Amino acid sequence: DDLISMLEGSDKELQMQALLMLQKTDFEVSDTILKSLLRDQDPKIQQMTMIYIATKGRVELKGELEKALRENKIPTNLFDTYLATIGHLDPEYVSNYSSKEEVYSRGLKRKLPKDYVLNLVKDPAIPSEVKSIAIHHIDQPYEHVQDLLELLQNEPIVVKAALLQTFKKI
Repeated sequence: DDLISMLEGSDKELQMQALLMLQKTDFEVSDTILKSLLRDQDPKIQQMTMIYIATKGRVELKGELEKALRENKIPTNLFDTYLATIGHLDPEYVSNYSSKEEVYSRGLKRKLPKDYVLNLVKDPAIPSEVKSIAIHHIDQPYEHVQDLLELLQNEPIVVKAALLQTFKKI
């Protein structure tokens, strides 16, 4: 109960400590609190919230994470954390992790849904700054040349620059 009041308070340091401590307990933080923390102005709080969501396998919050990304609430420097969180929310990974099939979680496969990053880049609701970072995370871009070429037509310069860098590597 004290940890929850720390989470709901305005002291960022206490919020971080509470999230860290709650990761190691069986207590489940409410969706409402986690949604609020995902949209916090402090990127460290957002990052720790994503780590908490991933660690606890809170699959029900995947849509909320995606919504926050579309609304440009997740800073671009946290995109790697965002992708790692989505990977941790893969139903197969969550199932294997909770059944303790592997002694260490790093032995378990985590994967993004097929073409997840490509679909983010193609999504008109995703902010350009996010797309420009996401492009570099597209798995096997040579398989998606046509999709990427279509993006060159309509996207802002920051996305076009990232696309051109990707084309150089193909």
